[in-house]
Amino acid sequence: MLDSEEPSMRIQEEVYKKENEDMMSKLLMDYEAEAQKQTIELQQKRLETARMRITLVVLLFLVVLVITIVVFITSRRRKQANAELKSKNELIESQQKEIQANVEKLEGLLSFKESMTNMIVHDLKTPLNGIQNAVNIDDLELKNEIIRHASSEMMNLVQNLLDFYKGQESEMQIAREEVSLKDIVESECQNFKFIVDEKQLAFNILNIDVPKFSADPHILRRILSNIFSNAAKYSPRKGEITVDAQVENDTDIRVKVRNYGPSIDNDKVDLIFEPFGQSDGGKNLGSTSSTGLGLTFCKMAIKAHGGEVGVTPNIKDGAEFWFTLPNCIAHKK
Repeated sequence: MLDSEEPSMRIQEEVYKKENEDMMSKLLMDYEAEAQKQTIELQQKRLETARMRITLVVLLFLVVLVITIVVFITSRRRKQANAELKSKNELIESQQKEIQANVEKLEGLLSFKESMTNMIVHDLKTPLNGIQNAVNIDDLELKNEIIRHASSEMMNLVQNLLDFYKGQESEMQIAREEVSLKDIVESECQNFKFIVDEKQLAFNILNIDVPKFSADPHILRRILSNIFSNAAKYSPRKGEITVDAQVENDTDIRVKVRNYGPSIDNDKVDLIFEPFGQSDGGKNLGSTSSTGLGLTFCKMAIKAHGGEVGVTPNIKDGAEFWFTLPNCIAHKK
């Protein structure tokens, strides 16, 4: 009985054991599957977390980048705005200074206009007085000489004014032809006979017998007339005026006119050739104030001939005016 039950028990045990093994194997498989599933889920969560972090980092980077760009653009615009504002302020300051300068210039011009008018009236008054007084002179020759000299002075002043204002708009035009310096100097000296006799001046003509040269004879006469007039005006009574000329470099002419009146300060040398320059410099040239347009015309006319005009410096007594006419003597073949 026992022997027959033992195989059955063994079989049951084996079956039970196998079932246990199968169950354990199944449980183990289920556990491994669950563990693998949890591992996968954990990995997915970690991956999702990593993605979220990357997304946050990217978003943060983009936000920082946008803020940086906005700050940069704002800063740049602000700098541009500041630069534009500074430029506008500088422009406004410059315009204010220009306006102030124009106001001062206008005030100066108004004052200058008044002074100029007074000087022109003064310059015209002298020859007009001469004509008016000549009416009472019985000596017909002297009367005619006074009237001729006075009218010539007035005409010269008016012509200087016209040439000066014309010269502000365009360059002086010259018409060259062959001229004789000796003939022109002697002719112009005769035009000053009245003032020479009145002030008992000695008009000494030295070496002016130079070769004929090319120049505008009408303008050259007026150049010499203005320089002679200036010399006579500032020469003392019984004074002396000398006229000299020389050839330089075989083709150039230099003419010098000297008087022995008041000397000219070095700082006034350039001034006297400027328009109305003698209005300030007249005190150093003599007691008479004048427009000074005669010497301004000389500068313009000599420049149109390509030459220069000036005053010899460091002369103790009087003043020596000179001018040059370059390349005016033709080469002899």
